[in-house]
Amino acid sequence: MDLRTFYSPELSLAITGGTGFIGSALIRQEMRMGESVSKFQPISLAEIPADVRLIHCAATISNNRECLINNASIDSLVFDTCISKNLSVVYCSTNNVYPLAQNCTPDSRVYGSDYYSVSKLCGEHLFRSRLNINAIILRIGDVFGTGQRHGNLFKAIESSISNHHPLKLFGKGLKVRSFIHIEELVRLIRFLSDELASGRVIEKLVNGSLHEAVSVREIVEYVAGKTDLEVTRVAQPNDTSEQDVRSMVPFIHSEYAPKFSSFWDSLDHYINSCLTTREHSK
Repeated sequence: MDLRTFYSPELSLAITGGTGFIGSALIRQEMRMGESVSKFQPISLAEIPADVRLIHCAATISNNRECLINNASIDSLVFDTCISKNLSVVYCSTNNVYPLAQNCTPDSRVYGSDYYSVSKLCGEHLFRSRLNINAIILRIGDVFGTGQRHGNLFKAIESSISNHHPLKLFGKGLKVRSFIHIEELVRLIRFLSDELASGRVIEKLVNGSLHEAVSVREIVEYVAGKTDLEVTRVAQPNDTSEQDVRSMVPFIHSEYAPKFSSFWDSLDHYINSCLTTREHSK
């Protein structure tokens, strides 16, 4: 099974899912750190040395039976490797394990609403089932950043900015989520991985999101105001988006300094990145 695993001997760090949106961003960030460039090389899971750090991002993201089967196979293989090689691991989970509710904390009840969320709940349980495994479960909010291949909202926003086309708002746009910019997420994962390696006491279940939970409509209208793009409203019969509310209480630690002061700060950064890309493409 190819988990797209990469390893840096200089950092004693391995990353699964290294060609995905999160994994590749982690690798790019680590390669920029310090004066000596850290080099990640493809490696099989079996070849990872003992006693190193692992960031486990590899997963199938879809809502079908194959997703559940694939992720169970992936997570069990990674779990066995962590046990046999004494790896410390940051396990990337999802906010989808929470029900539609506000201000979910790691102690809140969890709920599998589809194959993907069920697969992640199974993975979480696996990595928490052994007291001797050094693991942190990171429940990640809705991730956004330029160049992403998933997440229809921000893909559409980036396309509108790049092509100077009107933004679209479907229905009332009242769906609410806790978001996290990819650069903030990479920073948080790196901090958690460093904390694990240091042996310092830290929470074993962590929410990865920015502080404000916001609606789709708020995001679209904010982007429109910053870019002077028009908003095309698309009617949605039987719109129930006001019921689609899921937010998280983010991780806070005295030694963790966030990159962005707020969601809106990170959204400004995102908009500027999209505008810069548009200018360079001219």
